[in-house]
Amino acid sequence: MNDFQAASRALLSQVVAVHGSGEIRPQQQEMVDIVSHAIEHGENAVVQAGTGVGKSLGYMIPAALSGKRVVISTATKQLSEQLAEQDVPFLAGVMDKNSGTPLSYAILKGRANYACFKKIQELKDLESQAPPFGADAPTKSTQDALFPSVIEETAIPEYSTPEQRGQEVGNIIQWVDTDLSTDGDRSHGPQVSDATWKTVSATPSECPGKTSCPFGNACFAEIARNRARVSNLVVTNHALVATELSSASGEQWAAIGHRDTVIFDEVHELDNYLSNIWGCSVSGRTLEEAARDARRAVPANELKTREAIEEMSQLGEKLAEYLENAEDTLVETAWAPEVAHVLEAAYLKSRIISAFLASKKDSEDTRVLLAGNVLDELGENIYMLQSGNTDTVRWIGQGDSGARALRAAPLRVGPRLMEALEESETNMIATSATISVGRSFDIPVRNLALDESERKYIAKDVGTPFDYPKQAILYIPTPGDFPAPTGKERFEHTEAMLEELVRIVKAAGGRTLALSTTTSGARRMAERLRDEVDTPVLSQWDATPGVISQRFAEEETSTLCATMGMWHGLNVPGRSLSAVVIDKIPFPPMNDPLLKARQKDVDDRGGNGFMDVYVAQASAMLAQGVGRLIRNTQDRGMVAILDTRIMSARYGRTILGSLPGMWLTHDGAMATTSLKRLIDADQSA
Repeated sequence: MNDFQAASRALLSQVVAVHGSGEIRPQQQEMVDIVSHAIEHGENAVVQAGTGVGKSLGYMIPAALSGKRVVISTATKQLSEQLAEQDVPFLAGVMDKNSGTPLSYAILKGRANYACFKKIQELKDLESQAPPFGADAPTKSTQDALFPSVIEETAIPEYSTPEQRGQEVGNIIQWVDTDLSTDGDRSHGPQVSDATWKTVSATPSECPGKTSCPFGNACFAEIARNRARVSNLVVTNHALVATELSSASGEQWAAIGHRDTVIFDEVHELDNYLSNIWGCSVSGRTLEEAARDARRAVPANELKTREAIEEMSQLGEKLAEYLENAEDTLVETAWAPEVAHVLEAAYLKSRIISAFLASKKDSEDTRVLLAGNVLDELGENIYMLQSGNTDTVRWIGQGDSGARALRAAPLRVGPRLMEALEESETNMIATSATISVGRSFDIPVRNLALDESERKYIAKDVGTPFDYPKQAILYIPTPGDFPAPTGKERFEHTEAMLEELVRIVKAAGGRTLALSTTTSGARRMAERLRDEVDTPVLSQWDATPGVISQRFAEEETSTLCATMGMWHGLNVPGRSLSAVVIDKIPFPPMNDPLLKARQKDVDDRGGNGFMDVYVAQASAMLAQGVGRLIRNTQDRGMVAILDTRIMSARYGRTILGSLPGMWLTHDGAMATTSLKRLIDADQSA
């Protein structure tokens, strides 16, 4: 153990002592050692840290002590806010108290998470020129944007009326105008709907830039970026880091300054973020919205440009009509003639419009700059869609906005990630509770392209402090005695699964998280349970995720039926969650064009694409779902995976090996009896 590792372990001991309720865990100490070594020597590392290890401290402590410029990236907003608002400040306080060492840190989110002074001023100007609510005949578009003069603090539902939306806008403006300490972060302001927040915030394409905006020096997003640039430790998210590492942005680490080390927490989610940020999506709506923005910026007497704008809008209608009837499909050679025509024509029109906007770049009208940004991004996306690059996958599928779209993404994100990190001389530490596949790191190492990097790397599972064989039962029905969720048996499986779910919920007295791989499946679970059990039944759609999670935790005998959004992130220790029921292995869609292309690529390179792509993703997600059960050393209960393929299929052993080592039974009666005995023992303790 070197000096840096020893110092990191010493700080860990100090943190645990100050916390009071914590304890030194060998697994956490080992993680501290690995991360310390990787940061000090500039090496890459993959660390699987099971639930209960305390992996946040495992990487934060070495990062804070190193004196290097480190960025911590997370997938979920919940974790990033916990780190930035609780864990990092707590650690900084311990460091300052024990050694007098200050820790400079910051949290940075995407631009759209901060209130925009320019948009707020535009809303103020609009409200001052229009009649108040209740006056005659405001147009719907105007009414949507207005806010009332008298503000009342009320709870705002997610889907609000124009009047409520107006009140929400007023709440935001009052917050920005009167709270002099605010940082403009949505999480720190009044609760408002997504629709309202869009009216008071700016996406990157809507932002004219600091030098062109009259509020540039006061901009909340710019202030957050400036704070991040001068901080050694920055907490942010995978999407922003992907943007920072993208060569298309012109300069790596442009927003937060150069980083020596990037730590990816929740790394099992990283691939999706890199694919989305480094890829593109163009729909009919994309073209129509680009035309709308350009129409606002181009005078009516500019006939040639206005003609191009209207043709762009018409192309958007044609593309939307085509995509509405098109199936999800991989485009391996060339786009259909109708699509190729739209892309070529849209690119030409975008260049005509952009040329005019560029000639007016000195205009004080920010609409010119905004429309120019949108058209430039559209041109880049169309170019990517037209590219015949073998490293790019192109397909028709669901776009980010929900509309049918033409899409493209890198075939493999790992090599591009490694190339970007090596170009910026940044090493990577990746961690999660679920990384290995069947207790092997071969697949994640290949997917992250760690084996293609010139840097040394280590991949290690530090384990968990929980005693899973004693704390948890794993029930998987016997093949042959229970129908499989595929082929002719799939309809029988649905009914058998619901019957088994009812028995388990009754045995547990509620206290169950029922997870389905589909929305329809989760709804069926809730409907059946509400008909057949006496304990409360909640569903994911009854309220916002935060509210429904809290209700589930507080109503001890309730059952929560949910789909993929609740497979990870839900943290309900104690008796309220004593059973987790999963309807089937959460394989990603087999007809997903991007995944099909990646499977073929692995096969073509001599590997097993099904294992590397589908089994790897299913293993990680299933382990995440299973991980909802045991959250501390006192928790006990049962996980039921009602999918016999785990026992009968060749890949089942790999998936089973990716799960914690629970006590396994195939006897449903024994499983429910044991579960009831555990719950009765806990209640009498």
